[in-house]
Amino acid sequence: RYSVSMKISAFDNVGVSGYILSENSSRPLMNDERWESVALSKSFQKTVHSIAVTPNEGIKTFYAWFKDAKNNISQSASPSFTVDVTKPTVSASVPGSVFNKEQSITLNASEPGNIYYTTDGSIPTATSTHYASALTLSENTTLKFIALDTAGNQSSLMVETYFFEKVA
Repeated sequence: RYSVSMKISAFDNVGVSGYILSENSSRPLMNDERWESVALSKSFQKTVHSIAVTPNEGIKTFYAWFKDAKNNISQSASPSFTVDVTKPTVSASVPGSVFNKEQSITLNASEPGNIYYTTDGSIPTATSTHYASALTLSENTTLKFIALDTAGNQSSLMVETYFFEKVA
């Protein structure tokens, strides 16, 4: 399970008296037991912590609803937001094997973000070499690489080993 935090806010001339965070875009009822009461205020702002999201849920949209002291319920707070808990995948254009000539290797991620790699045997991290363009290999190399998407989700570690035979 992942835990995320989000900042919600509302303004109401009568005064905000409660909120609901929901995965459902349908307007909640006034007697819904999920309403969280708050101190009556025309301007309300709160960072909600520890909202549990399971990794298999993928991209998740939550809606924030507010009510005021006269029991009016807002439209869904806009914009709703999305939580991405899906790990990217990353691959090499040429799988490791034995070659007799240099190879141009392109690394590809399944979603926007960054790819990091190493060729010294170490495990790559976000501080490793940032992949920016095709790698040209002509010597025996173990290439280790990961992808980090824009939400900070990390792919599994990928390892490809390239061997080069000397041609006489």
